[in-house]
Amino acid sequence: MPLAPVSATLLAQAQVAYRLHEHAEAHTTQQFMALGFPVQQMVKTLAFQAGDGGIVLVALCAADAVDYGAVARAVGTSRAKLTPLGEELLRERLGMQAGGVGPFVQQDGVRVLVDRQVPALPAVFCGSGERSSTLEVAGQAFSAIAGAVLGEFAKPVDAAVKGP
Repeated sequence: MPLAPVSATLLAQAQVAYRLHEHAEAHTTQQFMALGFPVQQMVKTLAFQAGDGGIVLVALCAADAVDYGAVARAVGTSRAKLTPLGEELLRERLGMQAGGVGPFVQQDGVRVLVDRQVPALPAVFCGSGERSSTLEVAGQAFSAIAGAVLGEFAKPVDAAVKGP
């Protein structure tokens, strides 16, 4: 399936080179690993609706957990008002499938947050908008996202799991 038009347009305007990998549908880290993608270079994009009705996309390394408090503070809302964006709204508002969400979006009402670790990666494999294709770009491409906020939005999984 072709790259979501908004992503292709944004990348072309920014003169960012990319490669599109088409594959069987996948949406978990394990499924992507089985397809041969390097987990250390995989970036997931989580989609939320903020209290003001806007959409927040958070790009972070696939092995990390999102720091909900940091995300809420970055967009000026409370953690309680930050809710996952359902599959229907993903399709309606972004033209993307759950499990294939990508960070290369530039539209009114959508804020993009990028964890600091992402631009430092030499190559990144991330969502293209569809579960059956993955976008490969240089980590530096994340600076091409107009208005993106770079910050500390992830916490390592072992830090996210609290002991008894």
